[in-house]
Amino acid sequence: MTLDQVIGKPSTMTAQESEQKERNELLNFASDLGDYIKSTQNLDKINIGMLGNVVSQLHLHVVVRSRNDLAWPGPVWGWKITNKLDKKTLKYRSELIRIFFENSISI
Repeated sequence: MTLDQVIGKPSTMTAQESEQKERNELLNFASDLGDYIKSTQNLDKINIGMLGNVVSQLHLHVVVRSRNDLAWPGPVWGWKITNKLDKKTLKYRSELIRIFFENSISI
């Protein structure tokens, strides 16, 4: 997958507007990223969501879940309690994503 394919086309608003091959590559990429983060942190589950109601450009959310998170087993969206990552975990996961991109994408 190329960086252009990950960033996408600004005019694409839904998965249905993209070509099937691009859609499959994006979902496979998101699954691989989720698997990578899940395996490095011993997490329990990966959720991939496309909720493009607020941001009107095709994007998806890769949410790695733990049985210990506040929303488990329900959805992470819609909770009155905010379940944000602490700064240390956010920094660590950001670094994991950077490493994953470096090893996965031809620029």
